[in-house]
Amino acid sequence: MRIVKSYNKQNDVTYVYEVLEHTYDKEKKFTRSKRRLIGKIDPQTGDIVPTGTRGRKNKTDEPVGPDGKIDYQLRYLEAKTELKRVSEENEKLKAQNEWLQKQYDLLTEGLRSLLEQSQKDGSKEISTKHTCQVPVYSVD
Repeated sequence: MRIVKSYNKQNDVTYVYEVLEHTYDKEKKFTRSKRRLIGKIDPQTGDIVPTGTRGRKNKTDEPVGPDGKIDYQLRYLEAKTELKRVSEENEKLKAQNEWLQKQYDLLTEGLRSLLEQSQKDGSKEISTKHTCQVPVYSVD
């Protein structure tokens, strides 16, 4: 396809486009062209500097203050808030783990008592006549 240069007087930059296709508007009686931005011309060297996703610098996710610089105080507060959230989540998980450990201990204790009771009776299988009271607790 064809390459077209377009000068912008407001910011004194010459942009370079690739013309993709032309269409003629019969009502307005002129040609419209679909074009894709390639880049802009460097005034010192005259070379085309790519813009868009291929030439644009990667944006950082850093919080930026009104002066355009990274706001480290805001970054510190965000990190502190995230640390607090993770710590609270960790405490909840510790409580759940502790509850599960108690439940496991109660179940194994109940199974041991059933096994001992069946061994006292002389049977090799645990029957349903042996009962074991295992308390069940709920997690908040």
